[in-house]
Amino acid sequence: EMIHLALKKEATKSTQMHYRMLDFIHLLFREGNPAGAKTALNIMGICSDTVRLPMLRGSENLRKSIKDFLSR
Repeated sequence: EMIHLALKKEATKSTQMHYRMLDFIHLLFREGNPAGAKTALNIMGICSDTVRLPMLRGSENLRKSIKDFLSR
């Protein structure tokens, strides 16, 4: 939706949406890629949070932070 708003020349609304998403973006990369993305997708029921070694799953702290963000 953010891109659609920008394409419709609604830059203010698009920018506001971008800034609301920044906290989530920071969560996705807090423990490295792909741990945050896999954790978020797992919470949303889209896929498993399993990753290949040497990568690690997202921590319980990250899982809680993502859940808290998504519940808002």
